[in-house]
Amino acid sequence: MRGHTIYNRSNLYLLFFIFLANGLSAQIVGKVFRDYNSDGIQQAGEPGRGGIIVNFYKDGVSPATDVFLGSTTSSATGAYSYTPASYPVRIEFIIPNGLCNLSPGQDF
Repeated sequence: MRGHTIYNRSNLYLLFFIFLANGLSAQIVGKVFRDYNSDGIQQAGEPGRGGIIVNFYKDGVSPATDVFLGSTTSSATGAYSYTPASYPVRIEFIIPNGLCNLSPGQDF
């Protein structure tokens, strides 16, 4: 099992994914949540975030040669999963317009 964290938009979202190996295929599972204290661990009061678009690409020599494999959207709890057809994979997270408020005094 292998996990990674990726910070996006000034640590407003912490995106965590785990590769669960099963034979020759592996499922990528993760959760998107609001990381208020930027410690990389979801705690009480740090809600999951739905509506985040998660794109998967076959990782090429450079990003320009990556091939789009598919996409999913995080659920209301922030959960997402995807089983790509090939590896290695590059993962891209897109926060839709209007979903993220960058004002420090206001939640989104």
